[in-house]
Amino acid sequence: MANSFPTLNVFKASLAAPLSSPFSLIKSVLILAIAIAIPVFYGVSKGITPEILQAMADPTNNQEIVQQYAAYVGLAYILGLVLVGPVLAYLFNFWVRFGAYGADRAGYESVGAMISATLVNMLKFIFIILLLGIAVIVALFVMNLSGLAPSFDELAQIAATNDIAAQTRATLLTSVVYLIIICIIYSLFSANLTQTALKSDKEGMEHPHTIDFAIVLFLLYAVVLIPSTIAGLLGSFWGSAIINYVMSVYIGFSVAVAHGIRYRICVPEEEEIFE
Repeated sequence: MANSFPTLNVFKASLAAPLSSPFSLIKSVLILAIAIAIPVFYGVSKGITPEILQAMADPTNNQEIVQQYAAYVGLAYILGLVLVGPVLAYLFNFWVRFGAYGADRAGYESVGAMISATLVNMLKFIFIILLLGIAVIVALFVMNLSGLAPSFDELAQIAATNDIAAQTRATLLTSVVYLIIICIIYSLFSANLTQTALKSDKEGMEHPHTIDFAIVLFLLYAVVLIPSTIAGLLGSFWGSAIINYVMSVYIGFSVAVAHGIRYRICVPEEEEIFE
């Protein structure tokens, strides 16, 4: 196993990899878009009707219709989780395999293996997301107590002004701290996710490159954070939002590719891939 980890090479290769296969990239975006569009269409078509909109104007006297609306929104949310969760896990596994084996071997040998890996990694992601949520809440509490972050009252006052630039300045430090925490914690579990995606335990669970990989993750997400922050400082809400949502999808694929590239570096027979 390599003693040093080519952090910048992994970052650059991961960032460029999805563009090297336009068909795979377009297919992944379409699959994700369809998975998101189905629950959104259901929620809009069922939950936003003239009758419901009229009832929402006077919810006190139309509680039954309002409850009906809430039920539709709840069903749309559940449908979204059922569809988007497995799709995200499937796409993650695909791009991990893309990074490890290349486009020609990114698929699984059988549908059963693909479904099994998808479901297992989806459950792992749920656990990791819950853990990250707890870590971020604790970090927010500590930063508020230490005065490093605005208090909730201050944030509420800034939000009430609708000043996007002020909101961006107020949350910039906390955003960077959250990103560092998320990258480190995620990196601790990353080899486990790679094993499931690749159906291989060659990389090992006790990973020697945890911090190195966390740096790769930070650099990748900085590709989103920096331009979205600049847009926010310029007062462009939509510019910041579009950058966040559109680029986050691409960077999500790049993060998965980074898993696969690290695997190629760490297994003995694929050690020198950047020569």
